[in-house]
Amino acid sequence: MKFNKIFMGLGIAAALGLSACSLDRTPLDPNTNTTFNQDEVYSKVYATFGTTGQKGPDGSGDVDGIDEGTSGFYRMFWSLNEFPTDEVWWIWSTDAGVADILPMTWSKSNTFVAGIYYRFYFDITLCNHFLDMTEDLNDEKTLRQRAEVRMIRAINYYFVLDMFNGGPMPMHVSPDKPAYATRAEMFAWLEEECKELEGLLPEQRASKYRVDRGAAQFILMRMYLNAAVYLGTPGTPNYDLARWNDAAIYADKLIQNPAYELYDVPAAERNDDHVYYSAYQQLFMGDNDQTAAKEAILLIYQDAQYCQSWAGARFVVNAPRDADFVPSGSSDSWTCVRSCPEFITNVWVSKEVAQDIKLNEYQMPVRLKDDRAIFCSVSTQGKAFSLTGGTASDLYASWGMPKFTGIYSTSTDPWNWTSPVGIADWVDTDIPLFRIAEAYMTYAECMQRGAAVPAGARYSNMLDPINALRRRAHAAELTSCSYTQLLAEWAKEFWGEGRRRTDLIRFEQFAGEKASMVWEGHNGKFDGRFCVFPIPESDETANPNLANVNAMIGY
Repeated sequence: MKFNKIFMGLGIAAALGLSACSLDRTPLDPNTNTTFNQDEVYSKVYATFGTTGQKGPDGSGDVDGIDEGTSGFYRMFWSLNEFPTDEVWWIWSTDAGVADILPMTWSKSNTFVAGIYYRFYFDITLCNHFLDMTEDLNDEKTLRQRAEVRMIRAINYYFVLDMFNGGPMPMHVSPDKPAYATRAEMFAWLEEECKELEGLLPEQRASKYRVDRGAAQFILMRMYLNAAVYLGTPGTPNYDLARWNDAAIYADKLIQNPAYELYDVPAAERNDDHVYYSAYQQLFMGDNDQTAAKEAILLIYQDAQYCQSWAGARFVVNAPRDADFVPSGSSDSWTCVRSCPEFITNVWVSKEVAQDIKLNEYQMPVRLKDDRAIFCSVSTQGKAFSLTGGTASDLYASWGMPKFTGIYSTSTDPWNWTSPVGIADWVDTDIPLFRIAEAYMTYAECMQRGAAVPAGARYSNMLDPINALRRRAHAAELTSCSYTQLLAEWAKEFWGEGRRRTDLIRFEQFAGEKASMVWEGHNGKFDGRFCVFPIPESDETANPNLANVNAMIGY
């Protein structure tokens, strides 16, 4: 991992509410004499969510040893949480590292695992650098920035907690080898840190791209929802340590937090021929920063002109499409990711019915009576998608999944839409990394698992929050909900957003003795160790404090 240079694009500065200033290429290496520019480092901390390096999409990447376009936070996080699940199949299955991720045969030498690990720790080191350099400053602006940077560091540590079985926990930039922290130790630190930040962060963010106290509440909610997993052993949750009550409390805090709201718009006339953009679709469109920003608890800034990256919106918009899909607002298409057939037939519609459906992504939600069903089973040229799967390197071997688009909701004719920015390949679609809808699903699950209703809670049962989401999607309300249906509701609301692995693990359907689900490339039981990723062999070798930590879980 290299500790690279400061970069602050003018667009990122403006998005964060800072005055635009000149680009400064000052080295960040703390062992050399440097000039510390506080606003630029602060901006770079936020930029790590949506960029990969110092020169836009290409050149001088943050993380060595992996293709820069692959190395971004969102693309790496998304890939490792989607590829080994029932939601997606990556067509370029021979890509370095991917061939082991898809069938769950990865080892500690996998390049994708190393890529996300070093991305997290680059971001953490950058946060530590900012905090070290501002430690003695007590002005109001610095104190506010320090709280935000601590929150972003906590978010990165949360993903280490979720994806690895513990890891190093450096709190400062230092040449010393950091000690290993177990999952339980990392959980305890994160809980204390986020509770403190809940009181330090502002009630409402200064910019739609900055964090406020809701981010701390969100991470606490996620930790408590998954506490039995994080405090158990890989593949075997410890339900004696479950924190459903606490998760419900924090979910309700977010539901009642006036800084956020479920985005909804009046229903438009709908039929098989009329193109319209539902409230749900608008969450993932090119102008979602103008329409649906209040649903996002953390929105990753993307811009076709000022914030170009192969690892952000360009990835999720272009990867599922070929040239014969409905236009996406980008002139590019990668033809490399599709759904798994089992995801369609287990979650959305029976295989018998699905085989007769030939619709594009604007017609499909109407047919399946759920605005969240943004799939296509026929191209604009009339080519049909099958549900054969079989690990085929064929985009048409299962339904297309063009959930994200660069088109603006103000477009009246997506077939002839052209970019208002005039940059053909790139898109303006911001990425809603955390959405308030997750609090609704979390609350419902906690009620299902026997949590007490928090004092003053908006909802007193599990069905009301689920049905709030289903109403927004124009789906029929549920009158009951089993655990199987609950897992399906998580999938319907959040498919293709990079969280499926975590949900399958919590429901004990990813790996371990109780896992019974079968899907493309996943045709047998897998050892519980695959519920976490191993610390990369390169770091294990370089840091004596990490010796044997992989061996303890079978890697």
